[in-house]
Amino acid sequence: MIQDNDLDDVATNNQLLIESPTIPAQFTIDVYKPFSDYLKLKYGENEDEINNNRQKETDYIFSIGIVKAKEKLEFDMYPILFEGKKPREDVMNKLVSIAKEFQSHTGYPILKSMAITNTVNKILDSKDKRTKKKYQKCIQTYIGSPKELGNTDVSEFVNRITKVFLDTTSSTTSFQEESVN
Repeated sequence: MIQDNDLDDVATNNQLLIESPTIPAQFTIDVYKPFSDYLKLKYGENEDEINNNRQKETDYIFSIGIVKAKEKLEFDMYPILFEGKKPREDVMNKLVSIAKEFQSHTGYPILKSMAITNTVNKILDSKDKRTKKKYQKCIQTYIGSPKELGNTDVSEFVNRITKVFLDTTSSTTSFQEESVN
């Protein structure tokens, strides 16, 4: 078993696997070393304290990593969901139009809540209130709550739309160039 203080004696080949003393897993040294550093930062040089809390900290780090990995996987699979599922083409086209309109605002990416509502109303024009509410809810999912004075950063929503737009078009034109046309 390799101890934390033995890492300097081990080859730094990133493919080298290190067995964790408390979980049935192996880590490359480039994963284990930062974890070891984290434990030392949190518990100091007290090896008993480190050893007593290694499993708890491993679980904690894994739980954070799993959540982040799941979010990334979901984003990579499909970055925008509308009512919990992949948007239909007509809905996606409206979301793209909304994102383009957001980009045309003077203060982009920071917009007032009223500008967001007005943009949705402008793009959806004749749609009923329930439909507009569904689009507002979708957008809100990706922009979060308004910050100070009703200002909201819409860049996350636009970035997600950009990813879908670029993934689904064969054109090499960028989203921002496309929005100018």
